[in-house]
Amino acid sequence: MGEQGSRSTTGTRRAGERRQGDPAAAGPLAALIARLREDGGDVRAEDLADVLWLAAKVPGITGTPATLPVTDPPVTAEPADTGNGSSGQPQDTDRASEAAPGPPTAPLASLSVPRAATTGRAPGPDPGDGCGTTVHIPAPSTLPDPYALLRALRPLRRRTPVPGAVAQFDEFATAERAAESRLLLPVLRPADTSTHRIALLMDVSSSNAVWRDTFEDLRQAAAQAGVFRDVAHHYVHETPYGEPRLARTFAPGSPSLSGDRLLAPGGHRLVLVLSDCVGPLWRDGHMQRLLHRLARSGPVAVMQPLPQRMWARTHLPPEPGILTRRPGLSGTIGFHAHSAPAAERARPGRVPVPILAPRAEALAAWARLVADLTGGATPGVAGFVGADHPAAPAAPAAESPGAPVERVSRFRATGSPDAVRLATLLAAVPLAFPVMQLVQRALLPESGPDVMAEVVLSGLLRRVDNSASGAGAAVGHTSDGALEFAFRPGVREELLLRLSVEDAQDVLRQASAYVERRFGRGGRNFPVIASAALSDRVAPEHIHARTAGAAAADLDGGAPDAPLLQDFARVSAQVLRRFGAPAALADRAHESAAAAVPADMLAARARDRLDDFRRLGSLRHLDLAVTDLGAAVETEREPAARAGHHAELAEALLLRWSFRPLGEQLREALYAAQEAVPLVPSARLTLTRVLERMADEAVADRLDRDLLPRWALTMMDAQRVDGRTSSAEGSRIAAVLLAGAVDHLAGPAARADADDTLVRDLALARVRVLRRLAVIGAPFARERPGQWCAARLLEALDTADLLVAGGPVDGALVARGAVLFDLARHHSDAGLLPPGNGRPHDAATTADPAARRAHAVRAAADLGAAADEPSWGALHPAERCRCVLDRAHALVLAQAGPPDDAALEEIHTLLDEARRLAETPVADSRSADTPPDPAADAVPTARLAAAGPAAPGRILGGVGDAPLPGRARIVAECALRRALVLTDCCPPGPAGAFVRRQDDAIEAWADALSLLVRDDPRLPAARTSLGELLTARATRTGSVGDRGAAVRMLRRAVDVSAPHDPESAGRRLLLARSLLAFAETTDTSAPREADDILDAVQPDATPPAVDAAVWQLRGDLAARAGDPKRAARCYATAADRAWRHSPAPQWFQAAAAHADALEHLGDTVRALHVYEQLVRALHEGGAPDLCTAREADRVRAAATRLGAAPAADGGGP
Repeated sequence: MGEQGSRSTTGTRRAGERRQGDPAAAGPLAALIARLREDGGDVRAEDLADVLWLAAKVPGITGTPATLPVTDPPVTAEPADTGNGSSGQPQDTDRASEAAPGPPTAPLASLSVPRAATTGRAPGPDPGDGCGTTVHIPAPSTLPDPYALLRALRPLRRRTPVPGAVAQFDEFATAERAAESRLLLPVLRPADTSTHRIALLMDVSSSNAVWRDTFEDLRQAAAQAGVFRDVAHHYVHETPYGEPRLARTFAPGSPSLSGDRLLAPGGHRLVLVLSDCVGPLWRDGHMQRLLHRLARSGPVAVMQPLPQRMWARTHLPPEPGILTRRPGLSGTIGFHAHSAPAAERARPGRVPVPILAPRAEALAAWARLVADLTGGATPGVAGFVGADHPAAPAAPAAESPGAPVERVSRFRATGSPDAVRLATLLAAVPLAFPVMQLVQRALLPESGPDVMAEVVLSGLLRRVDNSASGAGAAVGHTSDGALEFAFRPGVREELLLRLSVEDAQDVLRQASAYVERRFGRGGRNFPVIASAALSDRVAPEHIHARTAGAAAADLDGGAPDAPLLQDFARVSAQVLRRFGAPAALADRAHESAAAAVPADMLAARARDRLDDFRRLGSLRHLDLAVTDLGAAVETEREPAARAGHHAELAEALLLRWSFRPLGEQLREALYAAQEAVPLVPSARLTLTRVLERMADEAVADRLDRDLLPRWALTMMDAQRVDGRTSSAEGSRIAAVLLAGAVDHLAGPAARADADDTLVRDLALARVRVLRRLAVIGAPFARERPGQWCAARLLEALDTADLLVAGGPVDGALVARGAVLFDLARHHSDAGLLPPGNGRPHDAATTADPAARRAHAVRAAADLGAAADEPSWGALHPAERCRCVLDRAHALVLAQAGPPDDAALEEIHTLLDEARRLAETPVADSRSADTPPDPAADAVPTARLAAAGPAAPGRILGGVGDAPLPGRARIVAECALRRALVLTDCCPPGPAGAFVRRQDDAIEAWADALSLLVRDDPRLPAARTSLGELLTARATRTGSVGDRGAAVRMLRRAVDVSAPHDPESAGRRLLLARSLLAFAETTDTSAPREADDILDAVQPDATPPAVDAAVWQLRGDLAARAGDPKRAARCYATAADRAWRHSPAPQWFQAAAAHADALEHLGDTVRALHVYEQLVRALHEGGAPDLCTAREADRVRAAATRLGAAPAADGGGP
């Protein structure tokens, strides 16, 4: 009994201990109290009652999750500035004259749920095209303790009666009266509201962008505190005139207000500024002068998020002392400094502004001071601002040769350990702000935004100025509006010296994941290549996939990547040079081994090591093979054997470049191939492939001029002397390199001892290179671009004819069919040459319907015959897909008009076959269960020909062979070509066939857009083409849905177009026309928006015909707005542009509108002069070629009427 009771007592005590140690064991209420106490502070009964009441009322808390809102992700655009170096203080990276666009970033983490992927589809949906569903989930707060901040604001909870408002029922007073008097009578009290309002400000600067999430958290904390009548938040922009303006977003075009609107003499509006105090507004004194005005009328404070050790180096240095509240209702703050120097700075006219750390203690002390709960004084720090606050002295711009080392050493000595480590890690990635945040969150998860701010303000970075590059973004931003930085000269290299291989691999791993998410699996993933090279291990099946696709990779390529992807390529190459690049051939220390080994044994050992590399995948075997071949070249004395070793060395270097894409590898391969060519004819093929790869790198802007051979530099200098230069420097370099390849391929064909197989291979390579050169080199030729392009294509056609006439040759029919297809496109209305690259080219000068049909018929026949050859199955699936697409498009071009139903059926069959080929997995040694590897898809394995669409929606420029790193991009390319072909199949007129084909084309464009990743450079043109078709269908059917979809699609196309893109003006013109076509008669917003859209057109990057059309539409808008003088000026400009460059009908239309506007102004003399010019043009050219008969009669009648009337001078423009 006693023992049993003892056990019972012990069990009860242990259960009590468990309940005491585990709140959950004591019930849910005790667990809730424990959790609330963990957040800090006491839990009162009232607070607990509020929590339980909210839990019962708010949906999503009582057991059923609240529905997550489905919205579009916020599109941000960061401030645009650039910095100047300074060694004495945190350096803002802004320029004072630049404002910062973009809305505030909400503290939400987006969760994208993609739709079911189709076969071969690339991930990376475009939110604008509805490729996924975006939901928002709460992100962790960036404030140290948001709940403590809420409690810190409670001293400001003061109520003020509302005059004239209905009295409110007082529950507690009613209960007390009922308890005392035993009568249940309601007690009413006057309605009241919170006394204080608060305005939260943040100045726009690149460094403050780090704190945008913190600013939003602060706004939410102020709104949830329940102590303010109103919570307003504003971003402070600087106008070109230096005046600070308040806006609700970062966008410079958003409505702005004067900062004086925040003045509240009664002291009931509090102003709290979140800023690091180093931006351009602080540097120029504008922010201090604004705070001076505000602080004289009410409480103002600055919340400084930087570490306190950095406060003294900002433009608002703190002074310790005693903060006081001055008597009166305004609640302004006084200050008594501790030190004499501080008191000296507090001269008359200066106003103290408290500086607070983002902690609850500092905010609570300020709140108690404002609420007059501290006895009128509290310790603190403040900065002084004046009504005429001077600007900070300019920082020195010059840098000494040792500046990078000094900058890095100073930062390592003064920065926090986390900031130093983050800066070192960022040396391995481009400094786009999302990438910087990704690296910090992945590799420094415990660090906060203050660490990022230290790096931004360290003086190691500067803002990127891409305004002159036509990148399509604001200064210092990527194409999607993200903030963009760059290391100052020499700093990245200095930091890379302190980066370990392990850290570099970790950073590259994060960067590769970002590239895959951003650009899809089809994009070039350069960080994956660099990471694989650093790990010294490549899967053998990936080697097989790359080498097996070498022939397909030799198809034309070199399309430029997105700017951010180019940055990844450049930085990854720098990391490789730091860690993974082997020594140059002339610098390797291999002489001791080479001296004792004969050259033939070195070459044999190199071949064995190449076999080991292909079998094991170790890059060290490849490096040793290159080293042995280099030593064999140095050791061999017999010229023929030495040339053979040079040829093998060139092949090995080209192979190593595919895994370490450094320009130095191509330069060494080019040198080795050039040395081998005189005695080894087959080395010309290697030399050609090297030159093509260098041309690819040049077009993609990844080839340094220092790596070019001397003969290429000589040719470029000759072009420069002749005046045929262009801003497209990369394309000009590529044209020179391809021209050199053509010259090298011309030699062996005439040799009597040349091998027949080699001659055929050289001829096929010559056809391939000539096709690329015809497009890339045309803008830089001495003669007209169209004529020069046609001459090169005819030269390629002659070579292909000789190949076909010489007997069955694998690939000969395919090569000739491709050349004939290019010629058919060249003579089409759209043309083959892309606009805007070098000298402008008008496709109308080369349009020839008869030649187009003749070449298209032959192209379709050759490509159809090639599909029946036994060698067809041996072609790469991407090459077969290209041939089928070319054949389908050739059938369209072969028609005198739109294809009939029988031809259309054949075209659809071919397009379906092409899609099947595009979705065919590339045969390699991977099993079906092995997931695709980014490293395997990072190197191009195939090229797919592009087709020239109808202007202005060109999708694929150049010869049309865009690089296709993986199956996903092949499928996307196939979908684009299908959409282009179906668009060309639409006949004019309202017939049923037109309706059906137009719907098919719209569906095809929608399918193509769903397959393109967000940063695909073809996205603007694809959206433009779909917008045009939707506009046409909406005009025909009156569909409101099509109208909205057309405008949205065209607006998105304009938004992602670069300002200097030659197609940008055409897209703006289409958007303006769509807005006007679908606007109601009484709608005044559409004409204003259309005028703003056209006002942003860049004349220097606009084709003349489009420029004339833009000016004419602007004249129409001015006439519609009732401004005849402006309309006349616009029409005159349009007529002048059209007279010099555009077809005659466009000039006639603009000149007629100009004459009408002058007549409307009463300037009959000038109007008659223009009408007489039009009548002479009608007499010389004939009305049918210029205008309709009705318009011609109207012009003649106007000229007769004004000629008979007395002259009047209306004082026109």
